[in-house]
Amino acid sequence: MLEIKNVTKVYRTKGGVDTKALDDVSIAFPETGLVFLLGKSGSGKSTLLNVCGGLDEPTSGEVIVKGKSSKSFSGSDFDSYRNTFVGFIFQEYNVLDEFNVEDNIALALELQGKPKDKEKIHKLLCDVELENFAKRKPNTLSGGQKQRIAIARALVKEPQIIMADEPTGALDSATGKQVFDTLKKLSETRLVIVVSHDREFAEIYGDRIVELKDGKILTDVTKTNVPPQAIDDNVTVIGGNTLNIKKGSKLNKDNIKAIQDFVLSCDGDVIITKGEKQIDSFKKANRMDDDGATETFGDTKSEDIRLRQYSKEDSKFIRSRLPAGKAIKIGASGLKLKPIRLIFTIFLSLIAFTMFGLFSTLMVYDGDSVAKNSFMQSGYDFINLSKMYETRITNSYDGRDDYTYQSYSFVKFTENELSDFTKTYGESTFGYYAYDTELDNVKMKNEKGGYYQAGLSKFAYIAPANAMRNKVTGDYPASLNEMCISKYLAEVLLTANSDVYAVKEDDKGNISYETKVDINSVNDVVGKTVVLNLRGDRQKFKITGIFDSGEIPKKYD
Repeated sequence: MLEIKNVTKVYRTKGGVDTKALDDVSIAFPETGLVFLLGKSGSGKSTLLNVCGGLDEPTSGEVIVKGKSSKSFSGSDFDSYRNTFVGFIFQEYNVLDEFNVEDNIALALELQGKPKDKEKIHKLLCDVELENFAKRKPNTLSGGQKQRIAIARALVKEPQIIMADEPTGALDSATGKQVFDTLKKLSETRLVIVVSHDREFAEIYGDRIVELKDGKILTDVTKTNVPPQAIDDNVTVIGGNTLNIKKGSKLNKDNIKAIQDFVLSCDGDVIITKGEKQIDSFKKANRMDDDGATETFGDTKSEDIRLRQYSKEDSKFIRSRLPAGKAIKIGASGLKLKPIRLIFTIFLSLIAFTMFGLFSTLMVYDGDSVAKNSFMQSGYDFINLSKMYETRITNSYDGRDDYTYQSYSFVKFTENELSDFTKTYGESTFGYYAYDTELDNVKMKNEKGGYYQAGLSKFAYIAPANAMRNKVTGDYPASLNEMCISKYLAEVLLTANSDVYAVKEDDKGNISYETKVDINSVNDVVGKTVVLNLRGDRQKFKITGIFDSGEIPKKYD
Protein backbone atom coordinates (compact mmCIF):
# COMPACT_ATOMS: atom_id res chain seq x y z
CA MET A 1 0.00 0.00 0.00
CA LEU A 2 2.69 2.48 1.03
CA GLU A 3 6.27 2.64 -0.19
CA ILE A 4 9.11 5.13 0.32
CA LYS A 5 11.87 5.21 -2.31
CA ASN A 6 15.23 6.98 -1.91
CA VAL A 7 13.69 9.76 0.18
CA THR A 8 15.90 12.59 1.41
CA LYS A 9 14.54 15.46 3.49
CA VAL A 10 16.66 18.56 4.11
CA TYR A 11 15.63 21.44 6.39
CA ARG A 12 17.29 24.83 6.02
CA THR A 13 17.73 26.84 9.22
CA LYS A 14 17.65 30.62 9.48
CA GLY A 15 21.42 30.74 9.42
CA GLY A 16 21.44 29.01 6.06
CA VAL A 17 22.69 25.70 7.49
CA ASP A 18 21.21 22.56 5.93
CA THR A 19 20.07 19.76 8.24
CA LYS A 20 19.50 16.37 6.62
CA ALA A 21 16.64 14.78 8.57
CA LEU A 22 16.33 11.80 6.19
CA ASP A 23 19.17 10.45 4.09
CA ASP A 24 18.19 8.27 1.10
CA VAL A 25 15.63 6.18 3.00
CA SER A 26 13.72 3.37 1.25
CA ILE A 27 11.09 1.24 2.98
CA ALA A 28 7.94 -0.65 1.97
CA PHE A 29 5.03 -1.10 4.38
CA PRO A 30 2.55 -4.01 4.41
CA GLU A 31 -1.20 -3.72 3.89
CA THR A 32 -1.91 -4.34 7.59
CA GLY A 33 0.02 -4.57 10.85
CA LEU A 34 1.46 -2.36 13.59
CA VAL A 35 4.83 -0.84 12.63
CA PHE A 36 6.88 1.11 15.21
CA LEU A 37 9.42 3.78 14.25
CA LEU A 38 12.01 4.04 17.04
CA GLY A 39 15.07 6.19 17.57
CA LYS A 40 16.53 8.95 19.69
CA SER A 41 15.50 12.60 19.29
CA GLY A 42 16.78 13.89 15.95
CA SER A 43 17.04 10.42 14.44
CA GLY A 44 14.45 11.26 11.74
CA LYS A 45 11.58 9.05 12.88
CA SER A 46 8.99 11.87 13.10
CA THR A 47 10.19 13.29 9.78
CA LEU A 48 9.74 9.86 8.18
CA LEU A 49 6.20 9.67 9.57
CA ASN A 50 5.41 13.18 8.28
CA VAL A 51 6.74 12.33 4.81
CA CYS A 52 4.76 9.07 4.77
CA GLY A 53 1.63 10.97 5.79
CA GLY A 54 2.06 13.84 3.33
CA LEU A 55 2.59 16.45 6.06
CA ASP A 56 6.10 17.05 4.64
CA GLU A 57 7.21 16.88 1.01
CA PRO A 58 10.48 15.02 0.40
CA THR A 59 13.41 17.06 -0.89
CA SER A 60 14.15 14.17 -3.25
CA GLY A 61 12.82 10.66 -3.77
CA GLU A 62 9.18 9.65 -3.86
CA VAL A 63 6.28 8.40 -1.77
CA ILE A 64 4.20 5.76 -3.56
CA VAL A 65 0.68 5.20 -2.24
CA LYS A 66 -1.42 2.55 -3.96
CA GLY A 67 0.85 2.70 -6.99
CA LYS A 68 0.60 6.50 -7.30
CA SER A 69 3.90 8.42 -7.05
CA SER A 70 4.30 11.72 -5.22
CA LYS A 71 6.50 12.95 -8.09
CA SER A 72 3.30 13.90 -9.89
CA PHE A 73 1.66 15.45 -6.78
CA SER A 74 0.77 19.10 -6.48
CA GLY A 75 0.57 20.80 -3.07
CA SER A 76 -3.16 20.12 -2.94
CA ASP A 77 -2.59 16.45 -3.85
CA PHE A 78 -0.66 15.90 -0.61
CA ASP A 79 -3.60 17.35 1.30
CA SER A 80 -6.03 15.15 -0.66
CA TYR A 81 -3.88 12.06 -0.02
CA ARG A 82 -4.05 12.72 3.74
CA ASN A 83 -7.78 13.40 3.54
CA THR A 84 -8.46 10.17 1.61
CA PHE A 85 -6.19 7.51 3.07
CA VAL A 86 -4.59 8.66 6.34
CA GLY A 87 -5.92 9.11 9.86
CA PHE A 88 -3.55 11.03 12.18
CA ILE A 89 -3.19 10.68 15.95
CA PHE A 90 -0.92 13.31 17.53
CA GLN A 91 0.81 13.46 20.91
CA GLU A 92 -0.96 16.73 21.71
CA TYR A 93 -4.30 15.31 20.48
CA ASN A 94 -5.10 18.37 18.26
CA VAL A 95 -8.70 18.22 19.48
CA LEU A 96 -10.42 21.58 18.85
CA ASP A 97 -11.87 23.25 21.96
CA GLU A 98 -14.32 25.27 19.81
CA PHE A 99 -16.38 22.13 19.09
CA ASN A 100 -17.88 19.43 21.27
CA VAL A 101 -16.66 15.82 21.01
CA GLU A 102 -19.24 14.84 18.39
CA ASP A 103 -18.39 17.82 16.14
CA ASN A 104 -14.65 17.17 16.51
CA ILE A 105 -15.12 13.66 15.16
CA ALA A 106 -17.57 14.80 12.46
CA LEU A 107 -15.00 17.28 11.17
CA ALA A 108 -13.05 14.45 9.50
CA LEU A 109 -16.18 13.43 7.57
CA GLU A 110 -17.04 17.00 6.58
CA LEU A 111 -13.54 17.52 5.15
CA GLN A 112 -14.39 14.70 2.74
CA GLY A 113 -17.63 16.41 1.76
CA LYS A 114 -19.73 13.88 3.71
CA PRO A 115 -22.56 14.71 6.15
CA LYS A 116 -22.25 14.23 9.90
CA ASP A 117 -23.16 10.59 10.63
CA LYS A 118 -24.33 10.61 14.25
CA GLU A 119 -24.96 6.86 14.33
CA LYS A 120 -21.45 6.10 13.11
CA ILE A 121 -19.92 8.60 15.57
CA HIS A 122 -21.88 7.06 18.46
CA LYS A 123 -20.60 3.58 17.57
CA LEU A 124 -17.01 4.83 17.52
CA LEU A 125 -17.47 6.53 20.89
CA CYS A 126 -18.73 3.21 22.25
CA ASP A 127 -15.66 1.47 20.81
CA VAL A 128 -13.35 3.84 22.70
CA GLU A 129 -15.57 3.66 25.83
CA LEU A 130 -16.74 7.30 25.64
CA GLU A 131 -20.34 6.79 24.55
CA ASN A 132 -21.72 9.41 26.96
CA PHE A 133 -19.26 12.14 25.98
CA ALA A 134 -20.70 13.27 22.60
CA LYS A 135 -21.83 16.71 23.82
CA ARG A 136 -18.91 17.36 26.16
CA LYS A 137 -16.33 20.05 25.36
CA PRO A 138 -12.70 18.84 25.09
CA ASN A 139 -11.51 21.15 27.89
CA THR A 140 -13.52 19.02 30.35
CA LEU A 141 -11.74 15.78 29.39
CA SER A 142 -8.59 14.09 30.65
CA GLY A 143 -5.54 13.50 28.46
CA GLY A 144 -6.41 9.83 27.92
CA GLN A 145 -9.99 10.72 26.96
CA LYS A 146 -8.78 13.35 24.49
CA GLN A 147 -6.44 10.81 22.90
CA ARG A 148 -9.28 8.35 22.48
CA ILE A 149 -11.35 11.15 20.88
CA ALA A 150 -8.44 11.70 18.48
CA ILE A 151 -8.45 7.98 17.66
CA ALA A 152 -12.21 8.07 17.00
CA ARG A 153 -11.74 11.12 14.75
CA ALA A 154 -9.01 9.31 12.82
CA LEU A 155 -11.25 6.24 12.38
CA VAL A 156 -14.52 7.90 11.41
CA LYS A 157 -13.48 8.36 7.75
CA GLU A 158 -12.36 4.71 7.64
CA PRO A 159 -8.73 5.39 6.63
CA GLN A 160 -6.58 2.59 5.31
CA ILE A 161 -3.52 3.97 7.11
CA ILE A 162 -3.33 5.28 10.69
CA MET A 163 -0.28 7.31 11.71
CA ALA A 164 0.41 8.10 15.35
CA ASP A 165 3.18 10.42 16.57
CA GLU A 166 4.03 9.65 20.21
CA PRO A 167 0.36 8.86 20.99
CA THR A 168 1.14 7.96 24.63
CA GLY A 169 3.83 10.59 25.26
CA ALA A 170 1.54 12.68 27.49
CA LEU A 171 -0.21 9.73 29.15
CA ASP A 172 0.46 7.52 32.16
CA SER A 173 1.45 3.88 31.56
CA ALA A 174 -2.02 2.44 32.28
CA THR A 175 -3.74 4.86 29.88
CA GLY A 176 -0.93 4.31 27.35
CA LYS A 177 -1.60 0.58 27.48
CA GLN A 178 -5.28 1.23 26.67
CA VAL A 179 -4.29 3.31 23.64
CA PHE A 180 -1.91 0.62 22.35
CA ASP A 181 -4.51 -2.09 22.94
CA THR A 182 -6.82 -0.07 20.66
CA LEU A 183 -4.13 0.47 18.01
CA LYS A 184 -3.19 -3.22 18.05
CA LYS A 185 -6.80 -4.20 17.39
CA LEU A 186 -7.03 -1.67 14.54
CA SER A 187 -3.85 -3.04 12.94
CA GLU A 188 -5.62 -6.31 12.19
CA THR A 189 -7.50 -4.66 9.29
CA ARG A 190 -5.28 -1.69 8.32
CA LEU A 191 -1.74 -0.36 8.45
CA VAL A 192 -0.83 1.44 11.69
CA ILE A 193 2.50 3.33 11.88
CA VAL A 194 3.56 4.61 15.32
CA VAL A 195 6.47 6.87 16.29
CA SER A 196 7.56 6.09 19.84
CA HIS A 197 10.45 6.18 22.30
CA ASP A 198 9.10 3.20 24.22
CA ARG A 199 10.90 0.04 23.08
CA GLU A 200 9.02 -2.11 25.61
CA PHE A 201 5.64 -1.22 24.12
CA ALA A 202 7.10 -1.68 20.64
CA GLU A 203 8.27 -5.23 21.41
CA ILE A 204 4.98 -6.15 23.08
CA TYR A 205 2.58 -4.69 20.51
CA GLY A 206 4.61 -4.21 17.33
CA ASP A 207 4.57 -6.54 14.33
CA ARG A 208 7.62 -4.73 12.96
CA ILE A 209 10.17 -2.33 14.44
CA VAL A 210 12.18 0.12 12.32
CA GLU A 211 14.94 1.96 14.20
CA LEU A 212 16.50 5.12 12.78
CA LYS A 213 19.73 6.95 13.48
CA ASP A 214 21.04 10.13 11.84
CA GLY A 215 18.32 10.02 9.17
CA LYS A 216 19.08 6.44 8.11
CA ILE A 217 17.47 3.09 8.91
CA LEU A 218 19.66 1.37 11.50
CA THR A 219 17.65 -1.85 11.90
CA ASP A 220 14.41 -3.20 10.43
CA VAL A 221 13.05 -6.32 12.16
CA THR A 222 9.77 -8.23 11.96
CA LYS A 223 8.14 -10.32 14.71
CA THR A 224 7.86 -14.07 14.17
CA ASN A 225 6.60 -16.93 16.35
CA VAL A 226 9.15 -19.60 17.27
CA PRO A 227 7.52 -22.94 18.18
CA PRO A 228 8.91 -24.94 21.14
CA GLN A 229 11.38 -27.80 20.56
CA ALA A 230 9.93 -30.99 22.05
CA ILE A 231 12.31 -33.45 23.70
CA ASP A 232 9.31 -35.73 24.29
CA ASP A 233 5.70 -35.41 25.45
CA ASN A 234 6.82 -34.28 28.92
CA VAL A 235 9.69 -31.86 28.30
CA THR A 236 10.14 -29.05 25.72
CA VAL A 237 12.84 -26.44 25.16
CA ILE A 238 11.55 -22.90 24.47
CA GLY A 239 13.68 -20.33 22.69
CA GLY A 240 16.82 -22.38 23.25
CA ASN A 241 17.28 -21.35 26.90
CA THR A 242 14.03 -22.19 28.72
CA LEU A 243 12.92 -25.66 29.84
CA ASN A 244 9.20 -26.37 30.13
CA ILE A 245 7.88 -29.43 31.98
CA LYS A 246 4.29 -30.34 31.28
CA LYS A 247 1.92 -30.21 34.26
CA GLY A 248 1.41 -33.59 35.99
CA SER A 249 4.19 -35.29 34.03
CA LYS A 250 5.83 -38.40 35.44
CA LEU A 251 9.46 -38.05 34.48
CA ASN A 252 11.31 -41.07 33.19
CA LYS A 253 15.06 -41.64 33.11
CA ASP A 254 15.39 -39.94 29.72
CA ASN A 255 13.53 -36.86 30.99
CA ILE A 256 15.75 -36.62 34.06
CA LYS A 257 18.84 -37.05 31.89
CA ALA A 258 17.62 -34.25 29.55
CA ILE A 259 16.99 -31.94 32.52
CA GLN A 260 20.41 -32.73 33.96
CA ASP A 261 22.11 -32.04 30.60
CA PHE A 262 20.22 -28.75 30.35
CA VAL A 263 21.34 -27.67 33.84
CA LEU A 264 24.95 -28.63 33.17
CA SER A 265 24.97 -26.62 29.94
CA CYS A 266 24.08 -23.38 31.79
CA ASP A 267 26.85 -20.96 32.76
CA GLY A 268 24.88 -19.46 35.66
CA ASP A 269 22.25 -20.41 38.17
CA VAL A 270 19.06 -22.21 37.13
CA ILE A 271 15.84 -21.33 38.90
CA ILE A 272 13.00 -23.85 39.01
CA THR A 273 9.66 -22.61 40.30
CA LYS A 274 6.12 -23.88 40.50
CA GLY A 275 4.56 -20.61 41.65
CA GLU A 276 1.69 -19.63 39.35
CA LYS A 277 2.37 -15.89 39.67
CA GLN A 278 6.05 -16.31 38.89
CA ILE A 279 5.32 -18.52 35.88
CA ASP A 280 2.64 -16.09 34.67
CA SER A 281 5.02 -13.13 34.96
CA PHE A 282 7.78 -15.05 33.19
CA LYS A 283 5.47 -15.92 30.27
CA LYS A 284 4.35 -12.32 29.88
CA ALA A 285 7.88 -10.96 30.10
CA ASN A 286 9.12 -13.42 27.50
CA ARG A 287 5.96 -13.23 25.36
CA MET A 288 5.27 -16.93 25.62
CA ASP A 289 1.85 -18.39 24.77
CA ASP A 290 0.18 -21.40 26.42
CA ASP A 291 1.55 -23.74 23.75
CA GLY A 292 5.12 -22.66 24.50
CA ALA A 293 5.65 -20.62 21.33
CA THR A 294 7.66 -17.40 21.79
CA GLU A 295 7.75 -14.16 19.85
CA THR A 296 11.08 -13.03 18.45
CA PHE A 297 12.25 -10.38 15.99
CA GLY A 298 14.29 -11.12 12.88
CA ASP A 299 15.47 -9.03 9.92
CA THR A 300 12.63 -7.90 7.68
CA LYS A 301 12.79 -9.49 4.23
CA SER A 302 11.59 -7.42 1.30
CA GLU A 303 10.12 -10.51 -0.40
CA ASP A 304 7.78 -11.01 2.58
CA ILE A 305 6.13 -7.60 1.97
CA ARG A 306 3.64 -8.10 -0.83
CA LEU A 307 2.54 -4.92 -2.61
CA ARG A 308 -0.73 -5.22 -4.50
CA GLN A 309 -1.50 -3.88 -7.96
CA TYR A 310 -3.93 -0.96 -7.78
CA SER A 311 -6.25 0.60 -10.35
CA LYS A 312 -6.68 4.36 -10.85
CA GLU A 313 -9.99 4.12 -9.01
CA ASP A 314 -8.22 2.60 -5.97
CA SER A 315 -5.84 5.57 -5.74
CA LYS A 316 -8.43 8.29 -6.43
CA PHE A 317 -8.15 11.26 -4.04
CA ILE A 318 -10.90 13.11 -2.17
CA ARG A 319 -10.33 16.88 -2.01
CA SER A 320 -10.59 18.57 1.39
CA ARG A 321 -13.62 20.80 1.77
CA LEU A 322 -13.99 22.45 5.18
CA PRO A 323 -17.51 23.89 5.62
CA ALA A 324 -17.45 27.70 5.65
CA GLY A 325 -19.21 27.87 9.02
CA LYS A 326 -16.61 25.66 10.68
CA ALA A 327 -13.74 27.60 9.10
CA ILE A 328 -15.13 30.92 10.36
CA LYS A 329 -15.68 29.50 13.83
CA ILE A 330 -12.11 28.19 14.05
CA GLY A 331 -10.68 31.49 12.84
CA ALA A 332 -12.84 33.62 15.11
CA SER A 333 -12.02 31.58 18.20
CA GLY A 334 -8.34 32.24 17.69
CA LEU A 335 -8.84 35.97 17.18
CA LYS A 336 -11.11 36.64 20.13
CA LEU A 337 -8.35 35.61 22.54
CA LYS A 338 -6.07 38.33 21.14
CA PRO A 339 -7.94 41.60 20.45
CA ILE A 340 -4.85 43.39 19.06
CA ARG A 341 -4.45 40.62 16.51
CA LEU A 342 -8.16 40.94 15.68
CA ILE A 343 -7.86 44.70 15.00
CA PHE A 344 -4.73 44.20 12.94
CA THR A 345 -6.42 41.39 10.98
CA ILE A 346 -9.46 43.59 10.20
CA PHE A 347 -7.13 46.37 9.01
CA LEU A 348 -5.19 43.99 6.77
CA SER A 349 -8.44 42.52 5.45
CA LEU A 350 -9.68 45.97 4.40
CA ILE A 351 -6.43 46.59 2.52
CA ALA A 352 -6.59 43.11 0.95
CA PHE A 353 -10.17 43.56 -0.28
CA THR A 354 -9.30 46.98 -1.71
CA MET A 355 -6.34 45.54 -3.57
CA PHE A 356 -8.43 42.62 -4.72
CA GLY A 357 -11.06 44.95 -6.17
CA LEU A 358 -8.31 46.93 -7.92
CA PHE A 359 -6.49 44.01 -9.48
CA SER A 360 -9.23 41.39 -9.97
CA THR A 361 -10.10 42.73 -13.42
CA LEU A 362 -6.47 42.48 -14.52
CA MET A 363 -6.12 39.01 -13.00
CA VAL A 364 -9.09 37.53 -14.85
CA TYR A 365 -8.51 39.46 -18.09
CA ASP A 366 -8.47 37.12 -21.08
CA GLY A 367 -7.45 38.87 -24.27
CA ASP A 368 -8.56 36.02 -26.53
CA SER A 369 -12.01 35.90 -24.94
CA VAL A 370 -12.44 39.69 -25.21
CA ALA A 371 -11.37 39.61 -28.87
CA LYS A 372 -13.71 36.72 -29.62
CA ASN A 373 -16.70 38.46 -28.01
CA SER A 374 -15.89 41.69 -29.84
CA PHE A 375 -15.78 39.87 -33.17
CA MET A 376 -19.06 38.08 -32.50
CA GLN A 377 -20.81 41.32 -31.54
CA SER A 378 -19.44 43.19 -34.55
CA GLY A 379 -21.74 41.44 -37.01
CA TYR A 380 -18.83 40.40 -39.27
CA ASP A 381 -19.13 37.05 -41.07
CA PHE A 382 -15.39 36.46 -40.86
CA ILE A 383 -12.15 38.20 -39.97
CA ASN A 384 -8.79 37.72 -41.68
CA LEU A 385 -5.70 37.57 -39.47
CA SER A 386 -2.21 38.08 -40.85
CA LYS A 387 1.15 37.24 -39.32
CA MET A 388 4.14 39.35 -40.16
CA TYR A 389 7.65 40.11 -39.07
CA GLU A 390 8.86 43.66 -38.64
CA THR A 391 12.52 44.40 -39.42
CA ARG A 392 14.00 47.67 -38.21
CA ILE A 393 17.04 48.93 -40.10
CA THR A 394 19.18 51.80 -38.84
CA ASN A 395 21.74 53.51 -41.06
CA SER A 396 24.41 55.81 -39.71
CA TYR A 397 26.40 58.22 -41.88
CA ASP A 398 29.37 60.37 -40.95
CA GLY A 399 28.23 63.72 -39.71
CA ARG A 400 24.55 62.84 -40.06
CA ASP A 401 21.83 61.63 -37.74
CA ASP A 402 20.98 57.93 -37.71
CA TYR A 403 18.19 57.00 -40.09
CA THR A 404 15.81 54.16 -39.12
CA TYR A 405 13.12 52.53 -41.22
CA GLN A 406 11.01 49.38 -41.01
CA SER A 407 10.26 46.62 -43.48
CA TYR A 408 7.51 44.01 -43.16
CA SER A 409 7.20 40.46 -44.46
CA PHE A 410 4.16 38.21 -44.25
CA VAL A 411 4.66 34.63 -43.06
CA LYS A 412 2.47 31.57 -42.59
CA PHE A 413 0.87 30.52 -39.31
CA THR A 414 2.23 27.32 -37.77
CA GLU A 415 0.04 24.27 -37.27
CA ASN A 416 0.09 24.81 -33.47
CA GLU A 417 -1.05 28.42 -33.92
CA LEU A 418 -3.95 27.27 -36.10
CA SER A 419 -4.94 24.69 -33.48
CA ASP A 420 -4.92 27.40 -30.79
CA PHE A 421 -7.06 29.68 -33.00
CA THR A 422 -9.52 26.82 -33.51
CA LYS A 423 -9.83 26.25 -29.75
CA THR A 424 -10.44 29.96 -29.14
CA TYR A 425 -12.59 31.01 -32.09
CA GLY A 426 -14.35 27.80 -33.10
CA GLU A 427 -14.01 24.96 -35.56
CA SER A 428 -14.50 27.14 -38.64
CA THR A 429 -11.05 28.68 -38.18
CA PHE A 430 -8.77 27.92 -41.16
CA GLY A 431 -5.30 28.90 -42.24
CA TYR A 432 -5.38 30.09 -45.85
CA TYR A 433 -3.24 31.58 -48.60
CA ALA A 434 -4.90 34.53 -50.27
CA TYR A 435 -4.01 34.94 -53.94
CA ASP A 436 -6.19 34.76 -57.00
CA THR A 437 -5.97 32.08 -59.67
CA GLU A 438 -8.11 30.75 -62.50
CA LEU A 439 -9.33 27.31 -63.50
CA ASP A 440 -7.68 27.13 -66.93
CA ASN A 441 -9.68 24.14 -68.15
CA VAL A 442 -13.04 25.58 -67.11
CA LYS A 443 -14.90 28.35 -68.96
CA MET A 444 -18.20 29.94 -68.00
CA LYS A 445 -20.77 31.56 -70.26
CA ASN A 446 -22.17 34.90 -69.21
CA GLU A 447 -25.70 36.09 -69.94
CA LYS A 448 -24.65 37.69 -73.26
CA GLY A 449 -23.09 34.47 -74.55
CA GLY A 450 -19.48 35.45 -73.86
CA TYR A 451 -17.00 33.40 -71.84
CA TYR A 452 -15.14 34.05 -68.65
CA GLN A 453 -12.97 31.78 -66.53
CA ALA A 454 -13.95 30.47 -63.10
CA GLY A 455 -11.52 31.49 -60.37
CA LEU A 456 -10.39 30.82 -56.81
CA SER A 457 -9.17 33.43 -54.36
CA LYS A 458 -8.25 31.55 -51.17
CA PHE A 459 -6.68 28.19 -50.37
CA ALA A 460 -7.30 26.96 -46.83
CA TYR A 461 -5.37 24.55 -44.63
CA ILE A 462 -7.42 22.81 -41.89
CA ALA A 463 -5.54 21.55 -38.83
CA PRO A 464 -5.84 17.75 -38.24
CA ALA A 465 -7.68 18.26 -34.93
CA ASN A 466 -10.32 20.45 -36.58
CA ALA A 467 -13.76 18.80 -36.64
CA MET A 468 -14.51 20.43 -40.01
CA ARG A 469 -12.32 17.79 -41.68
CA ASN A 470 -15.12 15.32 -41.00
CA LYS A 471 -17.46 17.36 -43.23
CA VAL A 472 -15.62 16.38 -46.42
CA THR A 473 -17.44 14.04 -48.83
CA GLY A 474 -14.75 11.91 -50.43
CA ASP A 475 -11.16 12.06 -49.18
CA TYR A 476 -9.19 14.83 -47.54
CA PRO A 477 -6.11 15.78 -49.63
CA ALA A 478 -3.11 13.58 -48.87
CA SER A 479 -0.48 15.17 -51.14
CA LEU A 480 0.48 18.59 -52.51
CA ASN A 481 -1.20 18.06 -55.91
CA GLU A 482 -4.62 17.25 -54.41
CA MET A 483 -7.37 19.49 -53.09
CA CYS A 484 -10.95 19.56 -51.87
CA ILE A 485 -13.34 22.13 -53.28
CA SER A 486 -16.41 23.67 -51.72
CA LYS A 487 -19.86 22.40 -52.54
CA TYR A 488 -20.54 25.84 -54.01
CA LEU A 489 -17.64 25.54 -56.46
CA ALA A 490 -18.73 21.98 -57.35
CA GLU A 491 -22.15 23.43 -58.25
CA VAL A 492 -20.39 26.05 -60.41
CA LEU A 493 -18.61 23.26 -62.33
CA LEU A 494 -21.92 21.42 -62.69
CA THR A 495 -23.41 24.59 -64.17
CA ALA A 496 -20.44 24.91 -66.58
CA ASN A 497 -20.87 21.23 -67.60
CA SER A 498 -20.13 21.25 -71.39
CA ASP A 499 -17.38 23.86 -70.90
CA VAL A 500 -15.13 21.68 -68.71
CA TYR A 501 -12.19 20.18 -70.61
CA ALA A 502 -10.06 17.09 -69.99
CA VAL A 503 -6.37 17.71 -69.27
CA LYS A 504 -3.48 16.32 -71.33
CA GLU A 505 0.23 16.61 -70.53
CA ASP A 506 3.10 15.74 -72.93
CA ASP A 507 6.56 14.36 -72.09
CA LYS A 508 7.92 17.86 -71.51
CA GLY A 509 5.22 18.69 -69.00
CA ASN A 510 3.26 20.98 -71.34
CA ILE A 511 -0.44 21.04 -70.51
CA SER A 512 -3.20 21.13 -73.12
CA TYR A 513 -6.92 20.34 -73.23
CA GLU A 514 -8.76 17.90 -75.42
CA THR A 515 -12.35 16.77 -75.22
CA LYS A 516 -15.02 18.19 -73.01
CA VAL A 517 -16.02 16.34 -69.82
CA ASP A 518 -19.60 15.62 -68.84
CA ILE A 519 -20.52 16.52 -65.28
CA ASN A 520 -24.07 15.50 -64.50
CA SER A 521 -24.05 15.77 -60.71
CA VAL A 522 -22.04 17.47 -57.99
CA ASN A 523 -20.37 14.15 -57.02
CA ASP A 524 -19.08 13.71 -60.62
CA VAL A 525 -16.53 16.43 -59.80
CA VAL A 526 -14.65 14.12 -57.40
CA GLY A 527 -11.70 12.49 -59.19
CA LYS A 528 -11.49 15.16 -61.90
CA THR A 529 -8.37 17.24 -62.50
CA VAL A 530 -8.29 21.04 -62.73
CA VAL A 531 -5.43 23.29 -63.80
CA LEU A 532 -4.60 26.36 -61.72
CA ASN A 533 -2.56 29.27 -62.93
CA LEU A 534 -0.35 29.92 -59.88
CA ARG A 535 1.64 33.08 -60.48
CA GLY A 536 2.18 32.19 -64.16
CA ASP A 537 2.91 28.53 -63.44
CA ARG A 538 0.16 26.16 -64.54
CA GLN A 539 -0.21 23.19 -62.17
CA LYS A 540 -2.58 20.22 -62.07
CA PHE A 541 -4.66 19.41 -59.02
CA LYS A 542 -6.84 16.36 -58.48
CA ILE A 543 -10.17 16.98 -56.71
CA THR A 544 -10.38 14.34 -53.93
CA GLY A 545 -13.47 15.55 -52.09
CA ILE A 546 -16.18 18.17 -51.66
CA PHE A 547 -16.34 20.42 -48.62
CA ASP A 548 -19.80 21.32 -47.33
CA SER A 549 -19.63 25.10 -47.20
CA GLY A 550 -23.23 25.51 -46.10
CA GLU A 551 -25.91 27.62 -47.72
CA ILE A 552 -24.71 30.69 -49.60
CA PRO A 553 -26.66 33.77 -48.41
CA LYS A 554 -29.16 35.05 -50.99
CA LYS A 555 -27.42 38.43 -51.27
CA TYR A 556 -24.44 36.65 -52.89
CA ASP A 557 -26.50 34.79 -55.57
